[in-house]
Amino acid sequence: MDGSRRFSVTDAEMTLRELDARIDERIGRRLDAFAEALKRQHDEQYQRLVELFKSGFPEGDPHEHRIAHEEMMRMVRARRRLFEELTLHLIKGGVWALMIFLCIAAWQWVKAQVSGGG
Repeated sequence: MDGSRRFSVTDAEMTLRELDARIDERIGRRLDAFAEALKRQHDEQYQRLVELFKSGFPEGDPHEHRIAHEEMMRMVRARRRLFEELTLHLIKGGVWALMIFLCIAAWQWVKAQVSGGG
């Protein structure tokens, strides 16, 4: 031979095992890097969605937003109830005023009939 080392079957098997291990290691590192990049991208997109969601609410607080709406609905119901009660009170007052007016008018008519003779 020309001085170069000859590989035996055992050396070739060892080389293939080493090569296989290196390939596995490199694939593993690349998969880990890919998984990390994918996780980072997912986290960034999730954070953008959270910020977008929060931007739809005053001070970014959906719970306070809901509470504010509930308070507004209570106020609307209270205002409606007040309007209904006020309307009922005015109708009652108007009916009483009409009844008093009619009674006075009837009394005046009766008085005029009795004192006027006819």
